[in-house]
Amino acid sequence: MEKSTGKEAIKIILFEDDNNVKNSVMEILTSEGYSVLHFESDVNLHKMLDDIKPDLIISDVMMPVKSGIEIIKEIKLINRFKEVPFIFLTARSDNSDLREGMNLGADDFIVKPFKAKDLLRSVELRIKKSGLYKEKIDRFSKSVALSVPHELRTPLISLVGYSDLIIDDFDFLSDNDIREYVKRIKLSAARLHKVIEKFILYSNLLMIDLDEELKLRFLAKTEFDFSELLSRTAVSTSSEYNRYSDLSIEADSVTASLSEELLSYALIQIIDNAFKFSSSGTPVIVKGTSTKSGYEISIGDNGRGISSEQRKEIEAFHQFEREKLNQSGSGLGLAITNKALSFLGSKLSIESDLNKGTVCKFVIST
Repeated sequence: MEKSTGKEAIKIILFEDDNNVKNSVMEILTSEGYSVLHFESDVNLHKMLDDIKPDLIISDVMMPVKSGIEIIKEIKLINRFKEVPFIFLTARSDNSDLREGMNLGADDFIVKPFKAKDLLRSVELRIKKSGLYKEKIDRFSKSVALSVPHELRTPLISLVGYSDLIIDDFDFLSDNDIREYVKRIKLSAARLHKVIEKFILYSNLLMIDLDEELKLRFLAKTEFDFSELLSRTAVSTSSEYNRYSDLSIEADSVTASLSEELLSYALIQIIDNAFKFSSSGTPVIVKGTSTKSGYEISIGDNGRGISSEQRKEIEAFHQFEREKLNQSGSGLGLAITNKALSFLGSKLSIESDLNKGTVCKFVIST
């Protein structure tokens, strides 16, 4: 019995008006186990896509009735199918149209006549990339499904509850009562906003490798001073916890050219955790030191700390002893930090002991 490759589950749509090319493509791909379906360019795209749900689309550029450019334009307008990988088959004379197609979101192009190995390599790469994209989306969706309900429900209950109190008992409440309820509503709204922003940020960081627009945004380099960024971030975060007097900053002034946005995200999460997991009246120490290997940043606190076993389990949407400590949060802070630092060529080092505190360090090349 012939061994299954698993590729038969991968469905590829082919648009090609040249019978020789069509037959060649179908023979090459079907011999590798792919399921290939050929359609004329004037097919009803919406119905075809809904019926087939393809994993990949291959299309000639120049065809009668409807061109490959028109096909990709139409597909990119259908949200549920706009991420399906798209490969152009093109003659050398199609360069201007091809450039337009690539700008519209095509993933690759293969010049005719082509070699079987070139076609297979392109198809395999696009299928693999699409699979990674789907895997990341699925993993993130499952994680969000477990964590989001609690993290959104808690501040929402507070928002609705205190709003109802004001509306239902307005005639019996004093000005001080109303002021106190409004303060609590504001705090819950701020917490809800913070949670949502974290989820959005983490999802964007997961997608950087698969989205050129996100890559351009997050990896864009700007010139800034490390000490100014450290001070600005630390002061702002300490103010959120009303603990400015607990903050200590020692930072060398060094100018750098890299993604200030990514570094800022990492710093915000680490400093926020330092205040969140330590008590008011205990120090949070932020240091920035110029060294031979780069700029070393250190954030330390005298909080509850974590064990060596727990450090190995750090991941998104996971918090330690949540029930015991009644700790809020999604566990995203360090996951965001690690992801942001990885794009900056750095890695977070955590030194921590239970009930003694934590020191987080990393070095940025300058």
